[in-house]
Amino acid sequence: MLELTTHKVLVAVPGDEDATGAVAYAAQEARRRGCGVHLVSVVHPVATSAEAATFNVLEGMLHSACASALHQAQRQLTRELGDDVAVTTEVVHGSVVATLVSLSNRAAVVVLQRQPGRGARIPTLSVTSGVAGRAHAPVVSVPTGWSGVTTVDGAVLPVLVGLSDPIAGERVVRVALEEARARHAPLRVLHTWHFTDHYDDLVFEGDAGTRHETQLLADLQEQLAPLLEDYPDVATQVRTQHAHVADALEAGSARAQLLVVGRHRSRIPLGRHLGSTTRAVLRESHCPVLVVDPVPAAPAAPDRQSQLQPVGGSST
Repeated sequence: MLELTTHKVLVAVPGDEDATGAVAYAAQEARRRGCGVHLVSVVHPVATSAEAATFNVLEGMLHSACASALHQAQRQLTRELGDDVAVTTEVVHGSVVATLVSLSNRAAVVVLQRQPGRGARIPTLSVTSGVAGRAHAPVVSVPTGWSGVTTVDGAVLPVLVGLSDPIAGERVVRVALEEARARHAPLRVLHTWHFTDHYDDLVFEGDAGTRHETQLLADLQEQLAPLLEDYPDVATQVRTQHAHVADALEAGSARAQLLVVGRHRSRIPLGRHLGSTTRAVLRESHCPVLVVDPVPAAPAAPDRQSQLQPVGGSST
């Protein structure tokens, strides 16, 4: 497996599925960060016969398909970035999720494309969920059909960040601020509140709901104030909304250029690492979703120290 010795945008390119949106997003990201792009396609071992010859033929066909997909992706990047940006490619044989997680250790960001649903889907088996839950770098999921539009009627679309807790989510908001700064875009911080479908409409009807939301917004603004003071150049709006969080973020993603969410840190090695809200927006968001680890990673050992660019991109 190729070792990425410098930070690059890592793009997963399936051999049998569309990745044009992910490659286009990677081109924009490489331009913002001033770094190269590494395209990787993973051949997952498939045993269809006990005969070695049959297995070798199948694996060779899969390898060929992946190499062809990488060639097409490389040509797309060259058209969008020219020859000044370093683009490398690699076909790896192994587990898709494990391979991408391993490579992410020396990546600035990992970009995958969300594939359209094919009937019922078990979210826990999603490659995107598996990588986003364990990657060493932030992970971006790009919806199929993403157009790359960043302005509407002359107005720059905002970066949207979902905030569950101001203290636990401080790093997630900081990453969103960095993204907004790099894109010269405003930031929208959204905190939703919801207790129960059965009684919320009764308990918080009229003045009671208004008072609750006013106090909640004031508390959020006070808690976020020290962080926002570090980014005076980013126009930031903090909002609260009485709604299910996944529904509110999905709706808001239709009017944003990027949605930033945090993942969970499981206390057990095989536990859930994303949470139901992040899984939902990864499946349903209308814009790219950036998944961030809210807890800073422990420093790497000296002989394996990566040279990652700070999460969120440059400030230029």
